[in-house]
Amino acid sequence: MFEFVGIDAQSDLVADLCELDKQGFVKVDRNGLSSRAGLYAAGDVTDYELKQVVTACARGAFAVYHALHYLDTRDRKL
Repeated sequence: MFEFVGIDAQSDLVADLCELDKQGFVKVDRNGLSSRAGLYAAGDVTDYELKQVVTACARGAFAVYHALHYLDTRDRKL
């Protein structure tokens, strides 16, 4: 059984930082990268078609892996 808790995107935090689809979900590539370099998203806030906790966890793992790779390859000058 899956409990239905709603379908509204909760993307207000990043609405001005990256591209959203018509319903307000963050558009991401298959690795969780949004339209803004270094900004990754996962789970129900994304435009990924499955909105279930198991897929959110898996997509989160992808996003974290690629975010770490992004940080490791950046120029570390501050």
